[in-house]
Amino acid sequence: MKRTFLFILIMAAYCFAASGTTFADTYKIEVQNIGDGYYNWYSGPGGDYFTDNSNFIFADYTSSYLGSNERTGYTQYSLAGAPDPSLIDSITLNINLEAKDPYCYGWIRYLPNAATANGHASQRLDGTQAVGTISTSSPIGWVSFDVTDLIKTDLENGLSWAPFSFHGTHSNYAGYRFSSAESGNASYLEFNYTPVPIPGALWLLGSGLVGLVGLRKWQESVDE
Repeated sequence: MKRTFLFILIMAAYCFAASGTTFADTYKIEVQNIGDGYYNWYSGPGGDYFTDNSNFIFADYTSSYLGSNERTGYTQYSLAGAPDPSLIDSITLNINLEAKDPYCYGWIRYLPNAATANGHASQRLDGTQAVGTISTSSPIGWVSFDVTDLIKTDLENGLSWAPFSFHGTHSNYAGYRFSSAESGNASYLEFNYTPVPIPGALWLLGSGLVGLVGLRKWQESVDE
């Protein structure tokens, strides 16, 4: 009986110590195949063709005697499974930068309050808020951009999709490319959040139930 009582005391002490304790967690949302792609704009905007089946998303500009061509990348991420915005500590956009031109420079934009977004990059939704740049100093590999405030606001407003656009400057050899969903290195949003702590009363209730089970088993062993 004394051992059971000691066991209950230990469990209760643990539960009081653990009550209110929270642990940070992460949640990732990868772009889907239909959610990323790029457009070739021959001789300026006007639309030539869109591709969503390449291993890369391009953002660059070239000019020659044949004419100019700008390639603009687009991605959209579903916000359906995102954590509650009140619990979110930070959100980053992560892309796998595959290659860049010798004089690379370009930028990434976000489109807030995109009520018409449907998850398809072919909508060509150009962003209005700059979230970062790609330049000659950007490392090859995974790069991250903070988008916390923009996406938290959209989550609070009940938006379903987070659209980004990727651009290069209008000069030669200024572009870059990053992995698409088809490549196996899909770009993604990463949410860092703190879950709601389990109330101390529930921990205590749980310890009591465990104690009762232990007491019953001990009593059964004595009766035998």
